[in-house]
Amino acid sequence: MTVHASKGLEFKAVYLPAMAKTYFPASPQYDPCPPPEGLAPQTAAETHLEEEECLFFVALSRAQDSLCLSRAERYGKVPREASVLLNPIAGRLSRRPDGPISWSAPGPPEPPDLEFPDLGQTPDEHAAEDLDQHLRCGRTYLYQRVLGLHGGRDDNGYVRFHRCVYAALGTLNDLPTDEAGARAALRASLDEAWARIGPRGHPWEELYYAEASAILERARERWRGSAIEQAEWRVARAGTAIRVRPDALERVNGALVARRLRTGRAPKAKPDDDLYALYRAGGGPGVTVEVLYLTDDRVVPVEMSGKVVANRLGKYDAAIAAIAAGRFTARPSDRNCPRCPHYFICPAVVTDPD
Repeated sequence: MTVHASKGLEFKAVYLPAMAKTYFPASPQYDPCPPPEGLAPQTAAETHLEEEECLFFVALSRAQDSLCLSRAERYGKVPREASVLLNPIAGRLSRRPDGPISWSAPGPPEPPDLEFPDLGQTPDEHAAEDLDQHLRCGRTYLYQRVLGLHGGRDDNGYVRFHRCVYAALGTLNDLPTDEAGARAALRASLDEAWARIGPRGHPWEELYYAEASAILERARERWRGSAIEQAEWRVARAGTAIRVRPDALERVNGALVARRLRTGRAPKAKPDDDLYALYRAGGGPGVTVEVLYLTDDRVVPVEMSGKVVANRLGKYDAAIAAIAAGRFTARPSDRNCPRCPHYFICPAVVTDPD
């Protein structure tokens, strides 16, 4: 968890990794509107360092029995020195912050790129979401799409809230034309999803439900009176076809707009998923691709050059070829692997017992 999220909590053991310069303390962010010189008692740099020192104290004081501080000599290819936050407590540490490294053993070997020709598949068409999963991790595709080991996990309330919203959004095109009937039908769809997969009994259930209702109402208002279409495109690639279905299609001044719906807020980064290349290929040269973020009701256009679209489609071609050959390459990730339902059976994350 983040240091901020740990405030007020205590744990038997606490691990603080990345105690290196530019990581902790983090590099100060650009301030577009700093206070006039002399108005604040400290400079922006001094204020930032003081805040980071306070966070460091919070992190240290969460430990009841054991506290482990660690850092690497380099992150990627960039060498990093020890964090300046370690200097005031250097006398209390078991070894010097700038001392020699204590762990130089190599990590686990790269997972074998195993091939299973007898499990190769050459269907007439692939669903876009299946290929996206293979691009993220071929081994997960093998477990879930080929072997049928779907598994399951207990998602937190936030994730279940979003899933309910997506389930109800799928009924937008089937709502009655009258105002009262449309609202009632959309609320009924949310209630059905909530009873089935929602965060029932969660301490914030009322807040989640209210936000879900607000998101759906904004979506309904946006499309009220619009000519919303739905289509399932088949993009011919690599001797087969990829089935892709935009969340909503709309004719705006005669031009086709393909939209993807997201329940959260618009991020700072521009939308760049491989899926949007399929939108462009399926809708033809005149299609406009947009992402609608329903929490803040922002529409963000997807900008992809013809070269980028071709490169992304090439990735799908490679995935189709790999599936046909029975090649399911694992892509280990410290962030994603522990969340995978197949974490404890996947050889890609099994380390040497010695």
